[in-house]
Amino acid sequence: MKTVTIPEEEYLALKQTINELQEKVNLLKDEEFIKKIQRTYQLFIASKENQIDKEISHLSLKRGSGKDVIRNISDDFDAPLDDFKEYM
Repeated sequence: MKTVTIPEEEYLALKQTINELQEKVNLLKDEEFIKKIQRTYQLFIASKENQIDKEISHLSLKRGSGKDVIRNISDDFDAPLDDFKEYM
């Protein structure tokens, strides 16, 4: 096996990083921490589901719901845009 020499500062930085990673791994083994993470995740998912339900209820429109709201559409509404000429 080949021996590699590195500067002491780099060695100490790597050692510090390894210690920090070991602390994080130890947190993952802590049951109380895991329970807190699981509860937080459940609350997050529940809030996302509530947001999706609210968005869906806002998006449900009936046909003709824009009647008397949209009053003017320009004559060249379907005309190609100058900005996209190079893509067409």
